[in-house]
Amino acid sequence: MCSAMEHELVPGRPLSAPPSVVLRRIAPFVIASVFAFGLALVGPGRMSFGDLLPALALEAVLVAFALLIPLVGATGTWTQATPALGYFLVVYLVDVESTGPRRGLAVLGVLPVIWFALYGTRAQLWAGVAGLAAVLTVPMFTVGPPEFETEDWHRVGTAVAVAALIGYVVQRLVESLREGHRRERELLADVRTVSAASRDISGDARGRLCQAACDVSGASGAAIGEVGEDGMLRLTGQHGMPAVLGLPAIPIDPDSVTGRVVHSQERFFTPDHRDEPGVQMRLPLMDAVHSILWEPIVRDGRTIGLLLVGWEQNLGSISDRKVAIIGLLAADAAGIIERGDLLDRLAHQSRTDALTGLPNRRAWDAFIARECAVADRTGTPLCVAMIDLDHFKAYNDAHGHQAGDELLERAAGSWTEALRTIDLLARVGGEEFVVGLPGCDAKGALGIIERLRALTPDGQTCSAGIALRRAGEPIADLLGRADDALYRAKDDGRSCSRIAA
Repeated sequence: MCSAMEHELVPGRPLSAPPSVVLRRIAPFVIASVFAFGLALVGPGRMSFGDLLPALALEAVLVAFALLIPLVGATGTWTQATPALGYFLVVYLVDVESTGPRRGLAVLGVLPVIWFALYGTRAQLWAGVAGLAAVLTVPMFTVGPPEFETEDWHRVGTAVAVAALIGYVVQRLVESLREGHRRERELLADVRTVSAASRDISGDARGRLCQAACDVSGASGAAIGEVGEDGMLRLTGQHGMPAVLGLPAIPIDPDSVTGRVVHSQERFFTPDHRDEPGVQMRLPLMDAVHSILWEPIVRDGRTIGLLLVGWEQNLGSISDRKVAIIGLLAADAAGIIERGDLLDRLAHQSRTDALTGLPNRRAWDAFIARECAVADRTGTPLCVAMIDLDHFKAYNDAHGHQAGDELLERAAGSWTEALRTIDLLARVGGEEFVVGLPGCDAKGALGIIERLRALTPDGQTCSAGIALRRAGEPIADLLGRADDALYRAKDDGRSCSRIAA
């Protein structure tokens, strides 16, 4: 029976496997048959080999036919049942002669019944039982009394009943084992899916979680909604549905299904949300599905979100397996979301200056490379300005380093507010800043930078050097010209701006 569990055996198609597997399956039956034939050749009243030869020849043909089936790809259930059903003719040839039954070899008719119990369908099992009944009763008509008396009906009836009972019980046990094996595979696949989603903190962790929910439940789509401090629900992850991540935050009605799930922390399932009056949100997900499960996502005793899972078909009810695995995903979702948010914060911190909150040199390098590519493609102007606070060391010496840090923070805040949304101000050194001004010519850039200089806090001043990028100019050369212009501004007495030649 172990081999029946291998190679994804389909009941009724045990010969749809590699020949080596087929051979392992039929070998015990062939060995039992040959052993019985061997015993018939010895002892008192033994049979001659010539008497056994027709049966042995037919059995060899049936075995060859069974091994040929996987090679020719014959998948029909009754085609694959042919060798087992043909074995009843082997039993008839070896057991019946004109002088009566030989050596009681009719018991071999139980072998096809056992084969169908292990590998066949219910219909094939009953066909095997009928075949056994036929091989036991036909001699009563073909040979007749006194060799086969009518009293043999009792023997036939008992043998067939016992064989039917054994076959039915064995088949039920095999089906139970096969179903348990299938559930184990499903559980293992579910655990692997959940484990993979739990470990995944890269990229779209929420989207991966939604995909895992669909994979383990057969759902059409899933979405994650997170409850903010303002009590609003924001959709932050999705899979298998129209884009929902750009939708505005949704107020949570306490009397709606969403509100009840959030406050009670108990899941809710509806076979058809169109018939559920408590459904408050009509999301794009809902246009394509009927059955929906609301699963709360809880962390530290507080509902921080919902996992919504939808199925196209009307399920009527949801299985315990699906509920359990989605619940496991939701239980782990809080940690997944937290780790994903942590990764996002780390990525942001790696591109942000810790003191001023401005983009750092890494973020600046990415920005200027992108804008140079845009300028080359579109022909639009691009200016860069280097800004340096004047006499910053003297300010630190006079007021202390904490005051110097506060000056940098206030300057960064004031200058940022004066820039356009497409501009970028970054801190690239102690008191040195750089400004990227896409779509700006030298005159326009000078106006913006002068506005920034006027906003320098605490009565301090700054100097600036501006460079208009030449077509195809390397970034290093552009920044070098801006830096040269900054030094000219300092040489000219500071508190001024200069434009590179």
